[in-house]
Amino acid sequence: MDSTFTRYKVLRIADKFVRYENHMAYITVYVKANKIPKGFRLKFHSNMDLNVEGVLHKCSIKIMKKTLAFYKAKIKEFHKIIVEFDKEIRSKYPEFAEELVVQIVAKADRIHNQMEAKHRKKIIRDKMDAKKAMKSIRETKKRFEKKLSDDLEKVLDLTSGI
Repeated sequence: MDSTFTRYKVLRIADKFVRYENHMAYITVYVKANKIPKGFRLKFHSNMDLNVEGVLHKCSIKIMKKTLAFYKAKIKEFHKIIVEFDKEIRSKYPEFAEELVVQIVAKADRIHNQMEAKHRKKIIRDKMDAKKAMKSIRETKKRFEKKLSDDLEKVLDLTSGI
């Protein structure tokens, strides 16, 4: 496997990891507030005189929770892949390892900023308390980032002796 292909794969997986992490934080804010963002709202059109709003709301919340579970599973999967790639890159291409870490961090920061701006607009659109929601999103992302950095530090400690 050549270093360009490996670098591309690592950057692509890191991109997905960051996006899923951001989506999880965003959805978590809505679940905690018991609100439904526009993309998760279910609609039911009927000529009958039925009030199905409560049922649709519960279904939307369940879909959001299923989506969170999917993202959590994918993040665990991506984390394992990133750790494997990190070991491989540090052993086969040590001259590229630090450069790749810098690229990943820069890309993650850029994606975080883009997604935070999108989420802020969506939260305002859905008439939620933007300051409170964005603070909650940032706190959730910090928890995810802390766990990731702790895990990566363990891996680096293990691979430094190789």
